Amino acid sequence: MDTKASLFFLALLWSPLVFGQGKARYSGEVMAYPVGTRASGMGTAFVSVANDGSAFHWNPAGVALSGGSLISAEYSTLFGTFSEPLGSFYHTGLQFKLEKLGAVAVNWVRLGIDEIPKLDYAGNDPGTRKDYSVYSLDNRSFFSNTDDAVYVTFSREFTPVVDFGWQYFKVPYRIPVGINVKYLRQSFSEPVNATSSGLGIDAGILLITDINDYSSKKIWGELRFGFVAKDLTNTLITWSNNTQYSVPASYQWGTSYTQPVDAWDSDFTFSYQSNYGYEHTVAYGFEYRYDKSYSLRTGLNGEEFTIGIGLFLFNRMSLDYAFQTHELGNPHRIGLSFNLGQLK
Repeated sequence: MDTKASLFFLALLWSPLVFGQGKARYSGEVMAYPVGTRASGMGTAFVSVANDGSAFHWNPAGVALSGGSLISAEYSTLFGTFSEPLGSFYHTGLQFKLEKLGAVAVNWVRLGIDEIPKLDYAGNDPGTRKDYSVYSLDNRSFFSNTDDAVYVTFSREFTPVVDFGWQYFKVPYRIPVGINVKYLRQSFSEPVNATSSGLGIDAGILLITDINDYSSKKIWGELRFGFVAKDLTNTLITWSNNTQYSVPASYQWGTSYTQPVDAWDSDFTFSYQSNYGYEHTVAYGFEYRYDKSYSLRTGLNGEEFTIGIGLFLFNRMSLDYAFQTHELGNPHRIGLSFNLGQLK
């Protein structure tokens, strides 16, 4: 129990290393926790990839890239050990096409931590604090914290053709754009008994081009650029005691390139992401996919190393696992997605 309590407070202090932020922050942390087992396996360098069930989190524009209706779910441990984690993270969502209007997604995420010790305030006198802290540890009570966020996403893809002025040199582009409207609710159980809520907006854009359109040799792959602005309105969170905190706007941009290798029935994806929030951080990712059968992934998120694997089952399901190194305990992730479009 003592170890778990210590890890909780250390996790808050060190959460920037996991969430890709600079300074520690507590308001709306569930919105900063990375979503998606595949993305986590790639070091969270996913803002320009964003083409699966986690797209709403990384870049809402990517929701338009789903092949059809997609159901996704995920579970992640938070610090501690796999059998006894400090906390847990959950995600489930649905995204689907609206014919020519675009695509819509609805997602729910939850971050929960149980058995947090409540220590009463001991005053400012050093001697009193020392004596009282020992008393409090022996007579402490416990509470839990739960953060929930619901995202509603709308995305649409545009396909302009750019004429560069030379004969036969017109290049088509794919430009998805998207927006999130998200509702946050945080709660602390008895004896703390406090709740908060907030409403925020994210917006993103992708630029996708086929390098073969610029070359006479059809051996190249796809290049992507992505940009997202989160918490555009400085998401205001109001607690039940009327205390208010805001989540300041943050920005991420990234690029990725996917190279097919037809002789191996494979493709390779390399990705880079730059994050601007409380501090500037970067992430790198790599994915190797073989014949739509399995994927191997790795990445670097700041100083944290990640690996992952994905299995494609029955031409409609994918099962993913990701692992991240961290001094407070290595998070494990398991994800499952089901593409309803593959049933047709």
